[in-house]
Amino acid sequence: MRSVVYHPRVPSEIREINGYYDQIDPALANEFWEELLGAIEYARAHPERHHFDPSGYRRSNLKRFPHHFLFKVYPNQIRIIVVRHNRRNPSYGTRRRQNFTDEFPPQKRPRLDSQNMAGFPSL
Repeated sequence: MRSVVYHPRVPSEIREINGYYDQIDPALANEFWEELLGAIEYARAHPERHHFDPSGYRRSNLKRFPHHFLFKVYPNQIRIIVVRHNRRNPSYGTRRRQNFTDEFPPQKRPRLDSQNMAGFPSL
């Protein structure tokens, strides 16, 4: 099975989105987190089932939340380029090309305090 690697900005994007939902309702933030992890696992297992975005990357839409991530497929890995909102700047994150990390996000939703960034690589 392919491994998943992340651009260094992806953890902070996820924390920001998760923080927004956490302010509304912690249960909503947990639901976002679970859906995101499920979408990442599906993209890992079946990358060819995702359509191409105009940027040339494959796109995985979340079903319940207005967010998606873009990724590129390699023989032994997928590289997640950006996690972003569906209706905001459509070119955001599409020019990223380097410095990927293979640290997979934890299975629990990340804590939002600055002292514990829940296993994500520091930026």
